[in-house]
Amino acid sequence: MTMFFATTIFGQHVLTSDNIAVPWEVYKVFLLPDSIKKTVGDSGANAVWDFTSYNFTTDSLVAEHLLPSATGFESNFPGSDHAEKTSDGAIRYYSLSSSEYTLDGLVNDTSIIIPYSDPQIIYKFPFGFGSQNEDDFKSEFEVQGSKTYRTGNAVIKGDSYGTLKFADDTFENVLRVKQKIIFQ
Repeated sequence: MTMFFATTIFGQHVLTSDNIAVPWEVYKVFLLPDSIKKTVGDSGANAVWDFTSYNFTTDSLVAEHLLPSATGFESNFPGSDHAEKTSDGAIRYYSLSSSEYTLDGLVNDTSIIIPYSDPQIIYKFPFGFGSQNEDDFKSEFEVQGSKTYRTGNAVIKGDSYGTLKFADDTFENVLRVKQKIIFQ
């Protein structure tokens, strides 16, 4: 699945802690399921991704950033400083510092609480074109009274930057971030 996030800045796009969403920001996440068979476009510098003919109305989520205290599950994620609640009912908990952005765990759409005992490092800052971060993460949680263990590996790469075109808007200096997560 491919997701697009757009933020406008000038020059080659490089993410720092200042580019991460803060509580009360709301944005739309566009999803391109693999079944669509839509090419995501070229990699590299100064790419142009043209999605002017694609209908995103049914393949999207609304993501709202909140303070953990606004979620009802904050005691399960004591180190988190913000949360992201999506319109599908899931809530993800994050920690942000000037050097990295980590996923501390989540509450899925059926209210199963999944705290990470080893959080997933999403970005080490600065993160830009050519950057890559690989990190193992793990959690232990209960489902219907049984302990469940979840481990995974995430590879996150800034593989391209350029122009992103939609039917109603165009974004310049967009960093495309590819994410591959394998759960074991």
